[in-house]
Amino acid sequence: MTEPLLSDTEFDNNLNIRVIKLASKLILYMQRQAFRPVGLSGPEARILINLARYGGTHVRALSRYAGLDASHISKVMPQMEKKGWVVRTKDKKDRRLVLFSMTDQGKAMFQTFWPDAQALSQDVRNLFDEEEFNQLRDGIDRANDRLDALLEEDVSLSGK
Repeated sequence: MTEPLLSDTEFDNNLNIRVIKLASKLILYMQRQAFRPVGLSGPEARILINLARYGGTHVRALSRYAGLDASHISKVMPQMEKKGWVVRTKDKKDRRLVLFSMTDQGKAMFQTFWPDAQALSQDVRNLFDEEEFNQLRDGIDRANDRLDALLEEDVSLSGK
């Protein structure tokens, strides 16, 4: 066996690694317990959750809300349309843009998995008292805001 390149301290103090590890476990658990039992992939569920939260929107905004690459959303949307969960329409303000919104079938699918997703979220939420939860939520929001700005800057610089 070879020697590790990172010390335990370097690894444990890397916030990105810790958050990715936590997020991966949360996603895996949600997929196993709430999404797969009703026939949803993780990305499909994330899209439906964000359409439920923000209403009809275009791919770029949905990408930002769901934390999914726009090209990945563009690949998933035709499958979701075939399943009858989403519908596309032209944006009335900008005819070049396509808006996606949930159909009645999509809303029904959302209602099928959302209670289980909420229960799983509450299970993790219960690890924290009110003050700890508020601090955690506020810290996550600050990190998300910073990463939104960095990603927007990255898109601006790369021209994508």
